[in-house]
Amino acid sequence: MAQGSAKLGKAIKSKGAQKRKAVRKKTLNKGRKQFQAKGAKAANLRHKIEVDATKEINKRNESVIAAKAVSSGTNFFLKTLSEKGSKEAKKQLSERNKKQEKQKSSKQSGRLEDQLKKIT
Repeated sequence: MAQGSAKLGKAIKSKGAQKRKAVRKKTLNKGRKQFQAKGAKAANLRHKIEVDATKEINKRNESVIAAKAVSSGTNFFLKTLSEKGSKEAKKQLSERNKKQEKQKSSKQSGRLEDQLKKIT
């Protein structure tokens, strides 16, 4: 009889190899209803939140501008809105700087800088 003429079936895998191959899905029993995103997904999620907030602000600004344009009739100037926006931005910047100054003075390096300013 010639060797190798019979076809062999696939080798039977052990139970351990079968378990390792199977992809197990995480299941939630209690607590939060979804898993936290990690890595690039988390970064994309943060970016999406920022983009959504920006879109919402832009939509609100557009509605304000449209309402002013309609109510004023023919005399409509964007200069007033731009001035108001720049004043608001300066106000927020000054508030942020004040907070940073307070945080800075709580650290040793900040206190030393303040003392040097007083001396000179």
